[in-house]
Amino acid sequence: MGADQFRSSRDQDTFFNWYFFFLYASFIIGDTAIVYLQDGVSWVLGFGVCLATTVASLVMLLIGVRYYRMPAAKGSPYTELARVVVAAVRKARVDVDALGRVQYYVGDGAVADADTDEAPSKRLRFLNRAAMITASDRSTDASGGRRSSGWHLCTVQQVEDLKSLLGVLPLWSSSILISVTIGVMIGLAILQALAMDRSLGPRFKIPAGSITVVMVAAFIAVTPVFEHAVFPLWRRATGALPTPLQRVGLGHVVNVAGMVAAALVERRRLSVVRSHPGKKISPIIKTINPIILFTG
Repeated sequence: MGADQFRSSRDQDTFFNWYFFFLYASFIIGDTAIVYLQDGVSWVLGFGVCLATTVASLVMLLIGVRYYRMPAAKGSPYTELARVVVAAVRKARVDVDALGRVQYYVGDGAVADADTDEAPSKRLRFLNRAAMITASDRSTDASGGRRSSGWHLCTVQQVEDLKSLLGVLPLWSSSILISVTIGVMIGLAILQALAMDRSLGPRFKIPAGSITVVMVAAFIAVTPVFEHAVFPLWRRATGALPTPLQRVGLGHVVNVAGMVAAALVERRRLSVVRSHPGKKISPIIKTINPIILFTG
């Protein structure tokens, strides 16, 4: 995404904030101007504008190629993770007690004892076997070196990388669930908008596809506020900035509140439709917009 162009973690955090700022700003243009062109003028013109902007962005990307930092490739990370699993499975039946002094491979011929800081962490201990040095991991040559194949012996860092990835899976899975509910809510909001009064003055009617612009606008408005007001106050009160996990958790709580509000609005809308068939529901600004605002 471009964050690897910055060395400082603070610069990377700022990059991600502004990355999503401009991403959502482009969503606003797409949900308003492009939707208006396709809905009120011409589908051909709308798709033509999309094609032109895509070509322009590609040209801008290529212009800056010579200024980008391009670290040399060090192999596929997926291969490294697979090596840890294979090496750990191969040593599943190794009797640790029979080894006596347990040592782990750190890399470049260096080893670490089990009771040192360089040893693997205690979580998911089965994977530690991938870095554990056994008799079969020692070569028969006079130098006493280790096997060069990573499918037999991995470094402690490779083992810890796989553990970190597995530790993120629960958080990643929760994001899938919340993304599904948000997608359903946005799709439902557009269908609700088609049955509501979308008039904005005597001559203009809001396109149903533009209703999601409220969510995008909310994100754009809130990002600078959190960056320059909320987070500094949080740091003064607690002595530290909120962790990424705390931020994700707070976002999930707000999204749950938005889903509850959406359910209440849909219940009210259905009751009005059943009692007054064919009648336009109350103005969209009073009902759907606050719900989508929560999601943003």
